[in-house]
Amino acid sequence: YHFFFLFGTIGHIRCYPLSAGINHAVTRTQRLAALKNATRLFHHKDERIHSHEIELGAANALCLKLGYALSQTNRCTFDLEDASIENDYSEQWREVSMICTALAMIYGCSTECRKRSFDEIGKGELIPLLEQVMQSYIRIRSYPRSNRVENGDSMAPLEWNYDEVANAVVRCTQVVRSFAKLDIAKSFLIRYKQGSILRRLSDLILPDANDSCTELPGTVKKRDKIWLKLQRIVTARVRMEVSCVLKDLTFRASDDDKVAI
Repeated sequence: YHFFFLFGTIGHIRCYPLSAGINHAVTRTQRLAALKNATRLFHHKDERIHSHEIELGAANALCLKLGYALSQTNRCTFDLEDASIENDYSEQWREVSMICTALAMIYGCSTECRKRSFDEIGKGELIPLLEQVMQSYIRIRSYPRSNRVENGDSMAPLEWNYDEVANAVVRCTQVVRSFAKLDIAKSFLIRYKQGSILRRLSDLILPDANDSCTELPGTVKKRDKIWLKLQRIVTARVRMEVSCVLKDLTFRASDDDKVAI
């Protein structure tokens, strides 16, 4: 996809070609730099400009990049003891997080523009990818920490992916919420793969086994105790966003969809 960023300025709109940015970025360093620039340009509240961004292909390009980025994370073995995988996995999720952030920003467009985008890429491409983001967060959040705690080992390796995945899932639920406000999308999301999205949202909002660990052994390092407290704060933010999505999905839902829920 070749398109232009539109960014509002006083008196006129300037166009920024993306052909030299996200679309032509080859290495991960180049992609992250391009995404950083994209989120900077998308960081505004002008509904009209967001609509132009989507009309010129921003959502399509980001959806394409999200699919590629997620395919890379799935190629990594989920092994917390492997330092090389640990670093690579962290960088991959930073990319996913930035893409989801950019998507959440541009879907601050007009309702009509959001409807067209949902029909074009939401149903068949973007929603399945957002579900993958949720699944990854659920897996990482529920990763058993008991062995590491009992052995007095540092849980620091968990840091390399949790924050980025948590931010990605917050942003992806914001995108789902932007669609949930649309009547044409509400029923689709409720019935998608026989309630798959609803199950993922339910998993996100329900406590996991690690939430029950209110007290930690004295062998746990101070750094890890601080990190676990931060993890619980992030988890609360995720649950707040998910609650908003569920509220929008059920608001003015049809009788048939209420039965499906």
